[in-house]
Amino acid sequence: AQLKSMFDKHGIPEIAYGKAHPWFATVMLVNLELKASGYDEKNGIDQHFLNKADEKRILELESMEEQLGVFNEFDKYPDEFVEYSLTDLKNTTEKVDELYEAWKTGNTNHFEQLIDIPTEGNPNLEKILKKLFDERNYKMTAQIVSYLETGNKYFIVVGAGHIIGKTGILTLLKEK
Repeated sequence: AQLKSMFDKHGIPEIAYGKAHPWFATVMLVNLELKASGYDEKNGIDQHFLNKADEKRILELESMEEQLGVFNEFDKYPDEFVEYSLTDLKNTTEKVDELYEAWKTGNTNHFEQLIDIPTEGNPNLEKILKKLFDERNYKMTAQIVSYLETGNKYFIVVGAGHIIGKTGILTLLKEK
């Protein structure tokens, strides 16, 4: 009912999301909210650097299949993922603005506070976040290390939420 209400607000018929994985419908909603607030994926950091790459070879830290595999794991906990996302959706644009400002000014402490999601009393949400961040960070770090071992130079782009924290890529690289 909550998903339907949110999609109705954007004029999206149920046929567009009704048979989708709950995580996919939720991601669609987040994107709709951001777009309605003036954000455009064409101006995102990923697209910015892809445009700058010109003819340079682009390597993946994780494949699209791996990313989808992580999200498909969320089907085990659809209520927790949707509930968390819908709760957080109310503050999405404000949070994105705040995250951007913390990132732009290099305020890593504030950035960490913003992405630190409390999971007390919700072990399934904790599992979701471990899959979404921790496990992927370990895999991406291993891939970065393998690139560095070649002796070549690389420019690496990852989402800001993967960089900092106890299991962030920077911390994991320092441990190598």
